[in-house]
Amino acid sequence: MVTKLKHRRTKTGPLAESYTESKPVKVDELYLDPKNPRLTDPTLQLSDQDEILKRLWLQFNVSEIIDSIVASRSFWKHEPLIAARESGKLIVVEGNRRLAAVILLLFPEKQKTVGATGIPAIDAKLRQDLSELPVVEESREDVWDFVGFKHVNGPQEWDSIAKRQTTSFQM
Repeated sequence: MVTKLKHRRTKTGPLAESYTESKPVKVDELYLDPKNPRLTDPTLQLSDQDEILKRLWLQFNVSEIIDSIVASRSFWKHEPLIAARESGKLIVVEGNRRLAAVILLLFPEKQKTVGATGIPAIDAKLRQDLSELPVVEESREDVWDFVGFKHVNGPQEWDSIAKRQTTSFQM
């Protein structure tokens, strides 16, 4: 079972009340989000995981996250992925670049599939640490205000097309 995201609105936007209740989920049970506003491609499907991974690698500087994970020798447990269960699959709505980085570190065959180069091999301890990631589960609609706020004002700003697409998820 995955913990639900608790959030509240403030004058500055939605904020997570607590990330401390995330649950570990095996990486191979997580899916990259074909509806990720950064991708701006309405034809992508859940089954297009390699294509989504490739686009994240080529267009959204996943290498900087890989470098950070390797340098710190761990995943950031204080910043869990936020996922929605749709069609029985756990789809990462927030944290696609982080998930892409972990996938590329754990699965060298994916590096070849997407043409990713320069990714270092990792040792058994880091591999074990990355095999399960902290996840908070919520419906896409309930989490979208939080996700949109973070990326409009946060560490990896979305372009205007991605920002516009967030309004289609707001209620």
